[in-house]
Amino acid sequence: MKTSLTLLSFFICSICFAQNEYKLNKPKKFIYNTDINGIQVTLRVDTAQKMTGEGLKFSIKIKNDSTSNIIIRNPMDFLSMGLTNEAGIGILPNEVSRLTINTKGLHSFRSFSVEKITSSEKELKNIDLANVQTINIPAKSAFEIFFKINRVLKTDAVKPYTKDSEMEIPKGRYRLFFITTIMSATKNEANFIFTSPPIYIRYGN
Repeated sequence: MKTSLTLLSFFICSICFAQNEYKLNKPKKFIYNTDINGIQVTLRVDTAQKMTGEGLKFSIKIKNDSTSNIIIRNPMDFLSMGLTNEAGIGILPNEVSRLTINTKGLHSFRSFSVEKITSSEKELKNIDLANVQTINIPAKSAFEIFFKINRVLKTDAVKPYTKDSEMEIPKGRYRLFFITTIMSATKNEANFIFTSPPIYIRYGN
């Protein structure tokens, strides 16, 4: 199934539109994929996850299928995500991108954490996304960021939100929304917004 990428008004950049594909791969695996100019972006989520105490898990993979190295801006700077409960109420304390709120560092994202980072499936332990401005992806290789959401807002939470407004994510059914911008650090024409459709996830049996 194909849909057009959606241009969001709060992003100001040169956008190159592409066709997106997403599919359910074996009922419990959601794979959402975009391929443009040799850059393939994939969001992967298990739609039925066990309640382990570590929260909801998913990853975004940026693959360079071209024959040349590419350098992109840190996608964490443009990342926005949302999570709603069964009633359709947003339950993340912070849903806007780090660039929008003009703060740096992964601690500005109380909503989620980065579990690990891999390059061509090898874990990178010497990279700090909080302080990286660009990411180099060699030809025919991939860069993948693994996320987890383990803190959500309490049902009676009111703004301004604090840590006391949060709780561990409970058993339930959720919808995940994910948006980021893949922006070349060297060529403006390679920029595009990656935005997924709502992803339905069952957490806990």
